[in-house]
Amino acid sequence: MVDEEGNIINLYEVGDLVRCAYDFQQYYYITIQEYEVHYYRGIITNVDEVEDSFLTFGGLFYEVRCLDGHLRYFSEKEIDLICR
Repeated sequence: MVDEEGNIINLYEVGDLVRCAYDFQQYYYITIQEYEVHYYRGIITNVDEVEDSFLTFGGLFYEVRCLDGHLRYFSEKEIDLICR
């Protein structure tokens, strides 16, 4: 998220418990009926500002340690806060 002055604002912090799902619609222009949404739950372990706006559309990538033990990366739009 970007404020009025163009500064990037973190919506989530390291340690937040979140629910995440990859948004293939955003990247591949498919309808939601074409794939089943799979949610991951985990803790944000790192917030990474990426310069390449093509990949993240000017946003942030969040590193999430999911409950299954895997590290996954999600954009801001793919995350919902469960608990701070």
